[in-house]
Amino acid sequence: MKVRCEDCNQVMIVRRATIVHPYHFQESGLPDIYLSGVKVYQCPGCYEESGVLPQIEYLMTGIAKTLLSKPGMLAGPEVRYLRKHANWQAKELAGFLGMDPAYFSRVENSKVPNLGDAADLLIRLLVREASMKEEHGREELDLFISAIRNGQEWADAPQFRFTSKQKWHVAA
Repeated sequence: MKVRCEDCNQVMIVRRATIVHPYHFQESGLPDIYLSGVKVYQCPGCYEESGVLPQIEYLMTGIAKTLLSKPGMLAGPEVRYLRKHANWQAKELAGFLGMDPAYFSRVENSKVPNLGDAADLLIRLLVREASMKEEHGREELDLFISAIRNGQEWADAPQFRFTSKQKWHVAA
């Protein structure tokens, strides 16, 4: 079966991406993701490329894990990638961080250099908790954050009471 270029309708050539000639994975939304070892369709006319990426979810999770553990501050596109990986809307995540959505947008679009130390760490923790840990997940994290923001007790938290003798006791 011959694959045709969507732009110029020419028959595309198949190649295998290598370390010397990798596939630029622009679809990730990150400017510097290059892959080797994947099948690539390349148009001989307009040079448009399309990669065949098996196990895409595994790849996307691997990129997210790499970003979560990267030293230094996250850049705007990296923040956007992690937010999308955890299935958050920008306004929603900005709210979790207690941040103005317009400011958060400026960070994601690289108009502001970064989120700052505390917000950078918090984003990493939120994304890790929401998308990487099987025992919890996004829904439980949303409920937890909502309860904290609304001044409610978290359902899974042990119940303590402070007695008149200034000591904490677990409620029965």
